[in-house]
Amino acid sequence: MSDYSIFPKAIDGYAQLPLTVDRVTSVSAEGINRLRSAIINIENELGVLPSGEEFVNVSERLDRLSQDLSDLTALVNVLVSTAEAWNVVSVSSDYAASSLDFVLVKSNGITVTLPDPEENIKIAVKNVNGFIDETFIKTNGLGITIDGDDAYTEPIELTSLYEQINLISDGINWFIY
Repeated sequence: MSDYSIFPKAIDGYAQLPLTVDRVTSVSAEGINRLRSAIINIENELGVLPSGEEFVNVSERLDRLSQDLSDLTALVNVLVSTAEAWNVVSVSSDYAASSLDFVLVKSNGITVTLPDPEENIKIAVKNVNGFIDETFIKTNGLGITIDGDDAYTEPIELTSLYEQINLISDGINWFIY
């Protein structure tokens, strides 16, 4: 690097890389000015302090960015592979729900029965039937509760249009969340 350049602390300009005007020699000023323009374009592309504060050179910084990108890609792949995919189910008769069912109740007098509690099972039920006091949610056995209430003998009732209940199990009982 020459003593005249201020890069990488700042982008070189006319003071550091003056335009060349050829009036004396047979060397073409256009060739030199193209090189000057290329240097300024490269500096603009890299930006000020392209190595950053903690890197010795640009190559080291690019290696670190490459590793960071690999780490991020691995994390995204894990998140995508463990993402929950809900099953939207429209029902017009009694229904036995499964894990990750999003049940849309479309008729009156319907009972949605929850499966055996298993840890982290999630189920959602939404009343879209236009009737009130006609959609019921119950557990599949005595002693299994929803928020502490025995919902086998006393099912939970959705009482308004578009009312929704979200449930999660701890492996023993169900909880509204």
